[in-house]
Amino acid sequence: MSESPVSLEDLTGRFPRWLIWHGRSTGLWSALPPRELPKPRLLQSASLDGLAALISHALGRPLPATPTPSASWCLEEESWPVRAARRAVADALDAWHLERWRDDALTVTSELVTNAVSHSRPPIALTLAVMPGPQPRLLIEVTDGSPDLPVPRSPGDHGGFGLTIANSYAEVTVVPHGHGKAVRAVLDWPDQRLPPAPGSGDANADQ
Repeated sequence: MSESPVSLEDLTGRFPRWLIWHGRSTGLWSALPPRELPKPRLLQSASLDGLAALISHALGRPLPATPTPSASWCLEEESWPVRAARRAVADALDAWHLERWRDDALTVTSELVTNAVSHSRPPIALTLAVMPGPQPRLLIEVTDGSPDLPVPRSPGDHGGFGLTIANSYAEVTVVPHGHGKAVRAVLDWPDQRLPPAPGSGDANADQ
């Protein structure tokens, strides 16, 4: 088992035929597979660990555990992507013994994945990672293949408040890039913030 996070040298060594680079303007790590793969497509993640997980998933390979908890999943092939994403996040947080983030993380995951499925196009991927620091923070990132940015909703509109709800639980940013966008939500450790406002609960329960 490796004692350090995945490095670029490690990743290019394990996947020598993949083109891997970091976008300075987007802050995303990207990987372009060799042409002979059945479904060649661009993979992107906020971290090398997440990118390694996406490449391993595409190749059907397991990924060794890393000291900084992180995981990524491709969602476009799931029949029920929101439910699959919620289950994956819940299982990961339970495995990492970070259950205190569970409820808020599931709400944010539901909103971000629902937006991606409803208003964008594949590839859709979900990354969950713990951000190290004096106080840990949780990153939930959903990337998709649509360059269209979310449109803010007015109070009189019906529906479409996914990012507004997510923003009541986390710091949400949208980062466009050449092949789509990344929607990132960063959650503080639960004791560091006030509870969400009444009426902003999770409207996307498991089906």
